[in-house]
Amino acid sequence: MFKLIFTLGMALHFLGDFYVSPGDAMAEHAFPFRNTARRGISYAIVVFAGLSLFFSAWAMLFAAALTLGHLGIDVAMGGYIQRRGGLSESAFFGRDQCLHIAFVAAVSLFSAFSGHTLSLLPQIRALLSAAAEDPRPILNWACLLLAVWKPANTAVRHLLFRYRPAQEEEGTVPNAGAWIGTLERIIMALLLSVHQYSAMGLVLTAKSIARFDKISRDQKFAEYYLLGTLLSTLFVILSYFLFL
Repeated sequence: MFKLIFTLGMALHFLGDFYVSPGDAMAEHAFPFRNTARRGISYAIVVFAGLSLFFSAWAMLFAAALTLGHLGIDVAMGGYIQRRGGLSESAFFGRDQCLHIAFVAAVSLFSAFSGHTLSLLPQIRALLSAAAEDPRPILNWACLLLAVWKPANTAVRHLLFRYRPAQEEEGTVPNAGAWIGTLERIIMALLLSVHQYSAMGLVLTAKSIARFDKISRDQKFAEYYLLGTLLSTLFVILSYFLFL
């Protein structure tokens, strides 16, 4: 039961924090109240809307706990930065997301050990049953796909900020790198699901061929590219074993 509740909580966290909330909490190491409140409201809408599919008192309490915890962490991080000074972009992102994930895990663990369960509304269960007898794999894959898209792109961008080459690449399509990384992680997740581990190397090879000239000429870019590829690969492997 813990894994089911945790996966649901993380799916809602990914949606609320990376897909729906306006702006980027990492853009500046300051948290104006208006920006924090706006992101908190967006997060609350996503969480309560998602858990309304279960429509029980415990589901609403779970939604309230996730929302208040998320808002509390954002406010605490903002206060910490104002008192102690700025953090590096990678340190800020890492601490912020570790706190959020730890809180979701703690609430999920409490829910599981307290004996509370989340049951879908009969209409929703009937709709999902038309696609699969057991709807849990649908949730697991949905959470995995949510994780390897924007959260993974954001993690790579912020965690490797200090290693990013100062000079922008010329002749590249805007956002092409992010889309390549997203498709790479989705393909690798699919290959993991069918145990085709050797084929994952072909995906990485194809990606490297497209940047071979740049990699061979620019040592700093080659190191940044390798770090990004390894971090992206680690992200999809951890997400796969965590949610599937």
